[in-house]
Amino acid sequence: SPGDRLTARALSRSLARLLTAAREALPVNEILAAERARLLATPGLTLEYLEVVGVDDLAPVASFGADQVALVAARVGAARLIDNALMDPTGPDFGLLAYLEETDS
Repeated sequence: SPGDRLTARALSRSLARLLTAAREALPVNEILAAERARLLATPGLTLEYLEVVGVDDLAPVASFGADQVALVAARVGAARLIDNALMDPTGPDFGLLAYLEETDS
């Protein structure tokens, strides 16, 4: 539904905020806690997980750096949505920030 599509954008926005935090070298655990709380409070969205892990071993990380990926999964309506973003500030996923800034204005 159109409402579900709008709700689903919360996942991309969380990934974008994680990308911003990675670029600014903010504390991973604090940012993850804030983004999890934001997603858990989103009406119509049921968060399954939001993590930042190493790309090689999928182990949680203590600080942002290269060779990491943010992973998110949630249910919106009847759909299970999954997404990810590489945390490399020189990588292609940083284009997500510009896209979201452009489409949210």
